[in-house]
Amino acid sequence: MRWFHPLELLRAGVFTLLGELFGSFADKREMQAALNLPERGRLLQYASAALREDFWFDYVADIGDGFNATYSIALLLARETLSADSNGKIETTQRGHILLMGGDEVYPSASKKNYLDRSVGPYRAAFPYIADEARAPHVYALPGNHDWYDGLAAFLRLFAQHDRRWIGGWRTQQRRSYFARKLPLDYWLWGVDIQLHADIDSPQLGYFHDAAQSLAPGDRVILATAEPSWVKEAEGEHAGYQSLLRLMREIHERKARVVLVLTGDSHHYARYVDAQAPEGLQTHFITAGGGGAFLHGTHTLPQRILLPLSSDPAEHGLRRELTRATVFPSASISRHLIRSRIWLFPRTNLAFAFTWALPWTWLCLLLWTGGNNLCDEAGHCGIVQRLAYSLEPQELAAVGPLLGALALIFAIGIGLRAAFPTQGVEQAPDEGESGRIEWRQVADVALWSVLGLALFTIIGAGRHSMLGVLVLSLERDLSASALVLLLPLLSAAYVSRPHEREWLLVGRVLLGLLHGSLYVACWLLAAGVLAKANLALGWQQWFWLLSTPLAAAVASTLLFAGCLWFAGQYQRALLNDAFSAIGVEDYKNFLRLKIDPSGALTLYSFGLRRVARAWRVKPEGAPGDPYLAPSDITLEPHLIERIVIPAAQAAGQ
Repeated sequence: MRWFHPLELLRAGVFTLLGELFGSFADKREMQAALNLPERGRLLQYASAALREDFWFDYVADIGDGFNATYSIALLLARETLSADSNGKIETTQRGHILLMGGDEVYPSASKKNYLDRSVGPYRAAFPYIADEARAPHVYALPGNHDWYDGLAAFLRLFAQHDRRWIGGWRTQQRRSYFARKLPLDYWLWGVDIQLHADIDSPQLGYFHDAAQSLAPGDRVILATAEPSWVKEAEGEHAGYQSLLRLMREIHERKARVVLVLTGDSHHYARYVDAQAPEGLQTHFITAGGGGAFLHGTHTLPQRILLPLSSDPAEHGLRRELTRATVFPSASISRHLIRSRIWLFPRTNLAFAFTWALPWTWLCLLLWTGGNNLCDEAGHCGIVQRLAYSLEPQELAAVGPLLGALALIFAIGIGLRAAFPTQGVEQAPDEGESGRIEWRQVADVALWSVLGLALFTIIGAGRHSMLGVLVLSLERDLSASALVLLLPLLSAAYVSRPHEREWLLVGRVLLGLLHGSLYVACWLLAAGVLAKANLALGWQQWFWLLSTPLAAAVASTLLFAGCLWFAGQYQRALLNDAFSAIGVEDYKNFLRLKIDPSGALTLYSFGLRRVARAWRVKPEGAPGDPYLAPSDITLEPHLIERIVIPAAQAAGQ
């Protein structure tokens, strides 16, 4: 979907605001606890003491955005077997007895229709039927922030009904938005609902406290949550990890151990692991949000994260160190996608570009109607004539040498960047260390500043400059003045969004003000050039009124793309915006886990570099076959990595 479509931006803003204002009032988790009877057992088919064949478990998160990506992943999850090439050895994996959807099951907002169209529909089409209901895989789901935008009403109706709904060949089992389930041998699955604010309510804490009483020493817990709180902790957001830490403490107090923490929310694959724990006793923190939503970049993920071991202030100095082990796609691919695709933004977001024409049309009308009586000493009256006169050759001749020098500096800067590419730079800076690509940030700021200086040199050239004409016109029109001042202020507010680990606030504000001023400068240059053409060709002034906003809208959209190009490489706070702008459907992922009879846990991380984009109907298929098959490519996932947790070591024996 087009996340920068004006209607989507407005809708997303409204839902976010309502979620922020009324999320706590619409919290249905207390009602779930009050209305649900205590659950019996832990689904006995998962809890047998003796396991005679492998038990399989699938994980996917962040689905229901674009059909192509969502359905491509659903097709792979629906297959009875998938082959995995691990170092030249082919292994066959099986469809999971359980499918866990790890959060954000629908975009952009939760509703009965959106779930049906964007999530349930693709999964039913991929796996419509299973003849033997006893063999039907079960589906569990955790709500993410998008599932919470309607107060969790549609999510509970779909996933937590007492009559157990069918989603194609998968069948729902849960009664709440959170759950604890006993898996074979000594494994457990805990699914946590953190609502919108990384919050775990009191009934849920009580639920997991009771679940912890069933843990035996040496038990192993797979903990699923809806956001990568360990990464957010490194970025200065502490609430989520404190909630996770509280649950992990419940587990550790029973002498059990968390072996995996699974999450989505960030639409990529990233695995962090304890840096100091012995081999086989490590906890793996895995983000696998590649179920269908647009790709998020990996190049700003920190290589090292220090996490508190306790929420007790007296133990504040105790830290757990996580190191980044694997990402998909690689940081170099992630950065390349931003650099190469962001310039298509105006073409792929025409409605956003058209929106820019509205303020420029209003500004043109204000200055045109209010400046007819404003004349200079040469008798040029009105905004069109005065702007046209400001572009006379003699007015620009004096700044020619300066523009030539700026062009030379810009060319040298581009050459230096090309001569020293970022090949091999695969991570963001460690905490407390200077980044290896910091020189490129400085170089890019310098290059953008050179372009801005050249633009302001042109509009400020001569005794009757375009900038001077604008200032004189604004002095007589308060509405136009407010509009011209508002754009730089809004840009500064957007670019300088708070982030504790990124540039100083003053620097971000100054960059934002400069960036916002460039929008006005682009409009003024377009207005001057078209005014000159208008008079030279003898056109009516209404042509200037029509053409100037359109030209300025194109320039403004390109300038906004330039902002996202820069932010997408260096600013984590704006990374989501940059990647939603380019809307990469490819580079999807999901997880498949196996518990074998020996008690070893094997995790297969599957990646899909390219999703299908063309489909054909399969009317000749069997009842359980997918309704649609790809007609442009063959869907062949690759193995990102294979992780094995040995039985004895994992149990701490």
